[in-house]
Amino acid sequence: MEEQQKEFLEGEFNMKKVVIKGPLLSKSGYGTHARQVFKWLLNRGNQIVCDVTPWGITPWHIDPSSLGGLVGEVMKRTSPSLDGVEASIQIQLPNEWNPNLAQLNIGVTAGIETDKAIPAWGEACNRMTRVIVPSNFSKSGLVAAGADPEKIIVVPESFSESIQKGQNGPSVELNLDDVDTPFNFLLFGQITSRDPETDRKNILYTVKWFCEEFAGDKNVGLIIKSNLGTNCVFHKHQLKDFFTMLVKEVRKGDFPRIHLLNGDMSDLECAALLKHPKVSAMISFTRGEGWGLPLIDAAASGLPIIATGWSGHMDFLGVGKFSKVSHE
Repeated sequence: MEEQQKEFLEGEFNMKKVVIKGPLLSKSGYGTHARQVFKWLLNRGNQIVCDVTPWGITPWHIDPSSLGGLVGEVMKRTSPSLDGVEASIQIQLPNEWNPNLAQLNIGVTAGIETDKAIPAWGEACNRMTRVIVPSNFSKSGLVAAGADPEKIIVVPESFSESIQKGQNGPSVELNLDDVDTPFNFLLFGQITSRDPETDRKNILYTVKWFCEEFAGDKNVGLIIKSNLGTNCVFHKHQLKDFFTMLVKEVRKGDFPRIHLLNGDMSDLECAALLKHPKVSAMISFTRGEGWGLPLIDAAASGLPIIATGWSGHMDFLGVGKFSKVSHE
């Protein structure tokens, strides 16, 4: 971050009563981003009011003790009253921002996972005091839509603190005894559409291409950590049926092995998965990311990564064990 941008963030939020609006309790990328901002405000000692919003079809944190008590801190500060609020931080899509919510209004967004957004999003950026995005890719897409580049600050997201906690070995045990292949790739992400042409994470085609590349290979497996929007038992059975049909269609024979993980995993369990001796590399043929939280967590864990050679994750993957995949 440039020094003048850092000075703006430090100076403008000095001792202000701030409303933070966004999916603070959502188990999603935007939820994680919102909580990163919330923790920053907490560490500064700001007086905080939370306006919690939903985020798509995603589960919520409902246990106040979750995330080291952070969920409880959000709940404690949630209020319908915005009396005396001087500044707002709105972690949403640009068309959802309210430029009149407070005297100072900061929009935070991952932008859109394409090369440009609609002009209305550029106009929405120009109505805010400042806009914060996680990557240069996100900024370029909004600027292409007409946003003033001087208004946009790039503040990268961080990898999970649980990665550092497990530097000397995983701090929780993760049982992968059922994974019987010695070399396994990890595929991580929610299925956003059951149509392979519109699934942003491109999981369906990834499974197809993996089965074609390693056809008949008994030593290579694919571990998929995915969901259909929630981690409930009903969706778990739907997910298993969905992948059973998909693999039957795209794989010839019994190999390569496909292993499916589903359900709620804590940050520590996710960190243990990335460091597990049975996980050898991560793959992602995503069609686009504003940042790419699973990818930065994998990179921070030291995993080799094979991923699409464009969009938000290119801001950080170039310095690690990264193989870039060409794309159209």
